Formats: sequence, structure tokens, C-alpha cells
Amino acid sequence: ESLAHFLDWLFGFNQKHNMSGNGLKNLSKFPWQLLFLILLAIVVGCLIFILVRYFRRQGSQSMAVLTTVPVRTVDLEADNVRADDLPEDSWLSLAHQLIERGELRLALRALYLATLSVLARSQLVRLGQAKSNRDYLLELTRRLQGNAAAVPFFRENINLFEASWYGTHAVTSAIIKTMQANHQQVRNHATP
Repeated sequence: ESLAHFLDWLFGFNQKHNMSGNGLKNLSKFPWQLLFLILLAIVVGCLIFILVRYFRRQGSQSMAVLTTVPVRTVDLEADNVRADDLPEDSWLSLAHQLIERGELRLALRALYLATLSVLARSQLVRLGQAKSNRDYLLELTRRLQGNAAAVPFFRENINLFEASWYGTHAVTSAIIKTMQANHQQVRNHATP
């Protein structure tokens, strides 16, 4: 019946064109609270829609900026490449680019250098041109002493890296995934 009154009021059915008591009486019966709630819901819905679009656009723009930031080029084939030539995130970005291009052997080295970079930044190893991977492992083991959770992951990354970089093992996507997982574990245990 409220709908019928609303339609009558809206379209002026059975209503005199003057402001008689009957017209005012119908106007006072109109569910103003319901109309206010409907309008409020529409406004809130529009605001939510606008905010969601804004934050999605901001997120996609920041991701685009992250993916387009050029990484300083280094020659990963060179013997004198050091872990402190780039920060960890740049090594990881470079590794990701190399993986995308199918250059898994170079990506493997970038991942290994990213792990060394984390350890150096956390002051768990000191980088040195004359140091071997085993020297880094011994230094890490010595410095972590009671909290050596990162050591097995770092050891496995050394073994994977050396078998493929210096040895004859082909670098597979499974090796890359293991290197990435081990890197994350070393990072979790090595950073304060």
C-alpha cells in the first residue's frame, strides 16, 4: 500500500493541484527515512567504487614503476663481479629478468649474489675478492653460533651454485626455485 501511495504522490494521481490538506497529508505519509537510507546507500556505494578504482590504479601504477626500473647492468660472466656491486633487490630483479628470458645459468649467479648481499648487509659475512664460498660458509657458521638456522640453506645454495656454475650440471627451473626458496630462508634468519 505504501508503494501505491508513493506512486500516487509521485505521479499526482488522485491529487488536487492545490496544496490542500489532503496533499500535505499524503506528503507526510511519504517514507522519507527510507528514501534517505536509499540515497545514503547509493552515495556510499559510489564512494567505495571510486576508492577501489583509485587504489587499484595506484597499485598497478606502482607495480609498473617497479617492473620498469632499470637495473644497473653488470656482467655476470665476469670473474670480478661482487655481491656488493648491487643491492639485494637489484640482484633479485636482475635474476627475475634473466629467468623470464630463459637465461637460468646467469639467473642462478644473480640469486647467489643476492644471498651474499643479504649476509653482507646483515654483517654476517665480510665480502672479499680472495674469499671462497667455503670461507663465507665458515664465517657465517662462526658468526651465527647458537642461531645457525640460515646455515643449511646457504650451504645448499653454495652446492647448487657451484655444481652448475663451475660444474657440468644444467640449471633447471627446479634448481632456480630451490635457490629462491633458500634465499628467502637465509634472508628470514639472517636479517634482524
